[in-house]
Amino acid sequence: MTRYRYVVLGSGRQGTAAAYDLALRGGAGEIILGDASDNRAREAAGWIEARLPGAARAVQLTPTPVDCENGEAVLTLLRGANAAISALPYRYNLEMTRRAIQAGCNLCDLGGHPETTNSQLLLADAARQAGISVVPDCGQAPGMATSLMALALSMVPEPEDLEVWDGGLPLNPEPPLFYRLTFAVQGLTNEYDGPCYNLRDGEVAVLDSLSEVQTVDFPPPLGRLEAFCASGTGSTFPWTYRGKLRRFTSRIVRYPGHLAAIRTLKNLGFFSPTPLQVDGCLLAPRRLTETLLEPLLVGDTPIQDVVVVRVHCTGRSSGRAVRAEVDALVYHDQETGLTAMQRCTGFDAAIIAAMMARGEVAPGVAVRELSVNPERYVSELDRRGMEVSRTVIDLSNGRASTPLRRG
Repeated sequence: MTRYRYVVLGSGRQGTAAAYDLALRGGAGEIILGDASDNRAREAAGWIEARLPGAARAVQLTPTPVDCENGEAVLTLLRGANAAISALPYRYNLEMTRRAIQAGCNLCDLGGHPETTNSQLLLADAARQAGISVVPDCGQAPGMATSLMALALSMVPEPEDLEVWDGGLPLNPEPPLFYRLTFAVQGLTNEYDGPCYNLRDGEVAVLDSLSEVQTVDFPPPLGRLEAFCASGTGSTFPWTYRGKLRRFTSRIVRYPGHLAAIRTLKNLGFFSPTPLQVDGCLLAPRRLTETLLEPLLVGDTPIQDVVVVRVHCTGRSSGRAVRAEVDALVYHDQETGLTAMQRCTGFDAAIIAAMMARGEVAPGVAVRELSVNPERYVSELDRRGMEVSRTVIDLSNGRASTPLRRG
């Protein structure tokens, strides 16, 4: 059996979850955990080793200090690896792509910033010449949600409109924001303040974040949630399906009350990146907001959470109006302590890294929605106990034309 050498850059929550999944299911021989902090990399390796079953403990876990600002150090780490994951902030993704091409190492990252992804796509020819695959946007949304969107599209012969709702939520929401933070706070403020790209009449449309508000009902324990547009979640999808879909809307979901509080902060200027003079010091309101929000939203108790993804694709099949419905509900893992967001983000990157190591993704830099086979992807979710339900509704009579499927 082939044993692969993986590099995971970043040993935070998502990097640790990705490395754990690679050790358990990725056919790993060695996993290098690279981090600016030697202690953090060692702690991640120890956490993983303590939770691996006996058969998986043969995987060599190698914590390694690395300054990702040092391109040569990254290059040295990537050489000889079958695949790497960048679990770093998105500002590093373009440089990590360049280094992966130099090293001849397949790479995926957590993405979430369309402008950065577009810059990576310009390196497609160089990646093909190097014989490697680069897949940006491997996380929860974009990432897992993207592949479920691709799955829903594949279920409708003539798709017209697509809507997606997704989000990670605490099972026990508490005021004042009814939310817990399971990823970097900068990612959250970017979602709430950046532009939202969707499709209207087949053309890319820029919507304001926190707009297109709906209330949507979900199964227990979630109930009725608020849904609204957020930046970055659709990533490249609108450009990929420009002129092919009439309408595309991506929304995140939150408990009632959260949106009103965030809108108040935003309207008062607390999300502004422009520095202000405060008692003789320059201070960016957004950085202050992030500094205050992070400890409040992280909290000091273990996070018990759920990730929900719902996709509806409407169109026509044999002349009849139909709607494909794809749903996933993923909970935290009580045994390992991994949050639902870690499972949907870190595991997603691990699934794609393992696919690349096995040669299942074509060389080049490609958008997530076209580079990963959705059926193959869903089979990997099934291996991890993350069920996906799907059905197609004939809108003329309201009946399911295909049975509900699991996996």
